[in-house]
Amino acid sequence: MRRPRTQLPLALTFAIAAIAVSAAPALASSCDYGYERASQTTGKKLRLATLCLLNRERTRHGLPRLTVDAHLRKAARWHAADMVSRRYFAHISLAGSKPSDRIRAAGYMNGVRRWFVGENLVWGAGPFSRPVDRVRALMHSPPHRRNMLSSGFREVGIWVSRQAPVHSAYPSGATYVLNFGVAN
Repeated sequence: MRRPRTQLPLALTFAIAAIAVSAAPALASSCDYGYERASQTTGKKLRLATLCLLNRERTRHGLPRLTVDAHLRKAARWHAADMVSRRYFAHISLAGSKPSDRIRAAGYMNGVRRWFVGENLVWGAGPFSRPVDRVRALMHSPPHRRNMLSSGFREVGIWVSRQAPVHSAYPSGATYVLNFGVAN
């Protein structure tokens, strides 16, 4: 016996609804935090959003996702804290340390023969402190874009301090440090 034609669209509708319900948790990804100002959320959510947005850009360009490395993140945390507390914004610290110095001190290069590292810094205040805007700004800067889309990097350490590194007209801000690396 033949099924009436009206059942097919109804069955298709239920199948689509089931797929949409099962995909709902994926839609509530950490990238969603990317649209929140630094003053509206936690540092952890800002880091997760930044990682998600970074990996989304890499995937869009056919590159593998970066994994988080605790040593790279530690070096990023140290540098963000130093810049905020001492009110400057630069890859070379006021004490003279370079990104590779900080990353080495954090233990990333221990026991390896070869390594390659890079660092991106960006900050924003008020409405310009959202991860989506900061990642977009980095993507529009050729040297920062090169780090983000380097096929050589495999790991990243991200830290977001919920303060601006220098005085701003806005009462809130965020300092982002992204350390990239590959070591073997």
